Amino acid sequence: MKPSLYDVQSLLRNSIHVKEVVQKSLSDQLHYHNAYEIALILKGNGRRIVGDSVDRFVDGDLTIMPPYMPHATYTESKHHVVNNDESIHAIVIYFMPDWFEDRHYNSVDFAPIRLLFSNLKRGIRIAGERYNNIVSMINEISVTENSLDRLLILLHLIKDLATNATFEYLASSIYQISNRDDNIEKINKIYKYVMENFTNKISLEEVAEIAFMTPPAFCKYFKNRTNKTFSNFVNEIRIGYACELLLQGNDDISSIAYHAGFNNLTSFNKNFKKFTKLTPSEYRMKSLAVMELAD
Repeated sequence: MKPSLYDVQSLLRNSIHVKEVVQKSLSDQLHYHNAYEIALILKGNGRRIVGDSVDRFVDGDLTIMPPYMPHATYTESKHHVVNNDESIHAIVIYFMPDWFEDRHYNSVDFAPIRLLFSNLKRGIRIAGERYNNIVSMINEISVTENSLDRLLILLHLIKDLATNATFEYLASSIYQISNRDDNIEKINKIYKYVMENFTNKISLEEVAEIAFMTPPAFCKYFKNRTNKTFSNFVNEIRIGYACELLLQGNDDISSIAYHAGFNNLTSFNKNFKKFTKLTPSEYRMKSLAVMELAD
């Protein structure tokens, strides 16, 4: 069995390890690390699971995750809308903030740093006006060989995050990290199955069989581990895909509903409004208007 814990602590030098990811595709196992992770997606788009959240990521996506937060990234060509390019290029930085002594960390001056690391417990996505400055520092770290220089740049980055950065939480406020390997492995198999089959009919019985459970036991298990029902999870993935279809072509709404895995338009419209607060037509119109302004 492939381990769920990806141990990077042994790779750390002066508490920092940098790697560049260049792959033709990415279909992660749900996993976690024993260090903080900064991930900058230079090129790539797909879906990212962090704790109990499911999000899209695109070029420029920038996230920071705490140790032991289960996460996975998927770039699967079978569900790409425009083309089959599922390649990904990313810079990933692992670090352990053990440079801070308690007498400093607990001082008044470090209050913003303490708040930052408290916020990081849920994982965050960086946005806002300080984004470019933080990306610049990440790129600088990636090309700097001297360990002390790397550390100094990372300290500036952390200060910027703590005092200026705008961010969004990834996992929900009620999510509880559980790093038991059996839980991670079981949920991973379920996620992988859904990601590969969400455009088709997915029965509760077949997914429960993957988890070696009865359907009632599986429903309870999934809700306890993810804070959402299994049907809501599947529909969340389908609506995310439908949003891509709405922006990438002129297909009619009923056709998009079918291609996203819904067997009737009523269910699609109801779930679309539930997850986006908009109707499919409103979403397409508003999103395309924003994209035109950006151009």
